[in-house]
Amino acid sequence: MRTRAFSLALAAYLAVHAPVGATELAGTWLGPPPNAYFFPPGTKISGYPNVNAFTERVVFVRKDGVLSGTLLSMDGNSPLRDLKIQRDTIAFAVSKPQYTEKFHGRIRGDALQLTLVISDAGQTFSMPATYRRASAEDLKIVAEGPVYSFAKLPLPPQRDVPEDNLAPTPPMGTGILVVSSDAEVRKVADEMVANGMKDAGYVYIQIDEGWQGRRDAQGNIHPNENFPNMKALADYVHSKGLKLGVYSSPGPAACYGYAGSYGHEAQDARSYAQWGIDYLKYDWCSAGEIYHTREELQAAYRKMGEALRATHRPIIFALCEYGLFDVWSWGRKVGANLWRTSGDIDIGNRWESIVSNGFEHNGKLSHVGADGWNDPDDLLIGKSGMTTDEDRAQMTLWAIMASPLFVGLANNHMDAWTPAVRAILMNKEVIAVDQDVSGIQGHPALHRGPIEVWTKRLSDGTTAVGMFNLGKKARKVQIRWQELGLGDVRNVRDLWRKADLGSLRGGYEGVLPAHGAALLKVAA
Repeated sequence: MRTRAFSLALAAYLAVHAPVGATELAGTWLGPPPNAYFFPPGTKISGYPNVNAFTERVVFVRKDGVLSGTLLSMDGNSPLRDLKIQRDTIAFAVSKPQYTEKFHGRIRGDALQLTLVISDAGQTFSMPATYRRASAEDLKIVAEGPVYSFAKLPLPPQRDVPEDNLAPTPPMGTGILVVSSDAEVRKVADEMVANGMKDAGYVYIQIDEGWQGRRDAQGNIHPNENFPNMKALADYVHSKGLKLGVYSSPGPAACYGYAGSYGHEAQDARSYAQWGIDYLKYDWCSAGEIYHTREELQAAYRKMGEALRATHRPIIFALCEYGLFDVWSWGRKVGANLWRTSGDIDIGNRWESIVSNGFEHNGKLSHVGADGWNDPDDLLIGKSGMTTDEDRAQMTLWAIMASPLFVGLANNHMDAWTPAVRAILMNKEVIAVDQDVSGIQGHPALHRGPIEVWTKRLSDGTTAVGMFNLGKKARKVQIRWQELGLGDVRNVRDLWRKADLGSLRGGYEGVLPAHGAALLKVAA
């Protein structure tokens, strides 16, 4: 399930009498722009709506004094249930095949300020969604937008895709989220070279959804007007010593209405190879409306894995399937080099999301290693709302878990980073723990209330020890080396302070700030 997608579909009429004095809802209301929640309130996001993406929308109709509604989504129309309007409040629910979406909020003139609540598999997700009344120009653009077919297509038989060893260590880079352009990617490439990111090991620039245009008569995908020449862009990125990635989906549409690769896997893979693409993020999105079983999900990903191999170009294959069906046990078999082990990291609930994605959904230790990595999603470091201690804790945890290190960029260019952010992201001793050639994923070794201690064996025989304070106040930490299975300790290095602490015979004592961490390299 895609937690950040506003998949709203309502088609059945519901008899709702408008209260006296209520805003007239009859008309079309547009869903929120892609990744609107990444941007400060009031930010104008250019190019929305646009003819290259399906725009989710609500259409209300009043007949004989009775209000009824239709809510249109990429995958068609679904009935709205329990529509209730009282003065300026509104609430309704939408039934999906595997879960229910509930909406409640207020009518504010030409805006419906709603909260979307999704309950699925025992988990509940909540996020804001603002719908605005469509203008005449909006309606013209929406009418020219794509319409997708969800007719079920055959899938390849079960077979293993050979490994390609394109990711001997966890990939590192930046991820540019929805609403970007050729110029923005070039700027990021320039910044990554100038500020030391490239030298620190961050080499991939992965463009998220929003680069796609329309398919031609032969079914070939073309980039939209924001990306006039994808091959020239890839050439520019390569000239900087960096690599370029794009985004698609095994479904007919990606998560925000741009084209997916459904039925065009081989064509899209060939286009990526011709452009010089080095990395593909493949997001489940609308494929979940067609395929529901473990076997179908694997086959849908295998189809693109085989298509990429057939191009004979080295393209890293990154699965974004939110940990469905224990992906760590089969990701390699469909040709993937890394796979998401959880839902999207939530920038609106940053620390709690780091705890969930990192500490609670870190995949299985037996299925990680060279060319196959558990991915808990992007680093939030550098985004407002995170403290320096929380930034350091996420970097520590991702490094000790041998996670891919992708810095999420959305309205957050690197030239605005503080010295503290730069120091955290470009600490080469910490990065070396993540990039250790042993490919071992760290694991929790001790739990003491809000304190967790993780260890990771490194290829040079030393052990990385990460200590985390999940509590809301500073805590003293006392650890005996024997509790971690470490014998005669010869030297301890503090990787954040970049200082040797000596032998520290017996154990370690220190104070961790709230939501803070320490990372040691212990020679024993």
